[in-house]
Amino acid sequence: MEDSTMHWTMGDTGSIFIGYIIGFILLENILLYKGLYILSIFLYPLMDCTITLIKKISKGYYPWARLGDYFFLIPIKNGYKVRKVFFAALIYNIFNLLFLFLIINYSDLFFILNVLNSLTLILYFKSYEKKEI
Repeated sequence: MEDSTMHWTMGDTGSIFIGYIIGFILLENILLYKGLYILSIFLYPLMDCTITLIKKISKGYYPWARLGDYFFLIPIKNGYKVRKVFFAALIYNIFNLLFLFLIINYSDLFFILNVLNSLTLILYFKSYEKKEI
């Protein structure tokens, strides 16, 4: 008999597999000289992870320490609904696709807008951080 409350998660094995596939796609496209396009698609996760890892290491933690300190988790950890994160990510992705379209059809300089878009999302999530008095 199946439990209706059971939740399936990816776990380490699944996340390693997905990470391998994403890394392969990223490297394959870089070798095909489409690196800016693929980098544009993965820009937010790359920036979020990079900044978080730098902060984590500078505080003396191991890079793999489970602190849950990624920017997209800040609103959720501070009691806001997941819906806020979802809608912010949805709006980010709409702009991300728009800027990707501009990069592909007009100029690689539109990549700067994609960087600003990612930084805006990071700052938006950071704005939900509780201020210490």
